Amino acid sequence: MAMEINFLQGSSEMARRIRAHDWQTSVLGPPDGWRPSLKAMVRLALATLHPIFIFWGEQHICLYNDAYSASLGAE
Repeated sequence: MAMEINFLQGSSEMARRIRAHDWQTSVLGPPDGWRPSLKAMVRLALATLHPIFIFWGEQHICLYNDAYSASLGAE
């Protein structure tokens, strides 16, 4: 699914994964319909080298960046 979403730009692994994910099956829905506050937090997470994770909504959907992924270890 190709989409042009400005806040998901970048070449990081997590930016690519978020762009490629089928969000139609998620309670978040497609990224172009996400709340501005979530878009801003995801943009910040993908732009920084510091580990960041975001729990969003009642279901606590977890989004994170490459630095946080690396902090989890090989597993």
